Amino acid sequence: MWGRTCHFVYSFLHFCFALIRVKEVAQEKGISMGKLHRAADVSYKTIKRIYSDPFYATTTITLGKLARVLGVSPGELIEEVPDEDAPPHIRSRILVDDN
Repeated sequence: MWGRTCHFVYSFLHFCFALIRVKEVAQEKGISMGKLHRAADVSYKTIKRIYSDPFYATTTITLGKLARVLGVSPGELIEEVPDEDAPPHIRSRILVDDN
């Protein structure tokens, strides 16, 4: 019964994903990954992950640090992507219990 309920609810929900635009904004401003990681005091590994996976779930603190260095508001680094436009590997992050 629980699985049916989850599936039923899922079929009527509209999910949106957040695309992080750090790479695009940094490139527009001519800021390298190295400079961004040093100036924002965010690990290089985190910067690299955000660059390679713009759907990476990061903290609001990290987003705020990056936005400060890039000279934009944190909201300017986030783009809403409806679930039907998200890549399949991102859509699969929604867990639905079919049992």
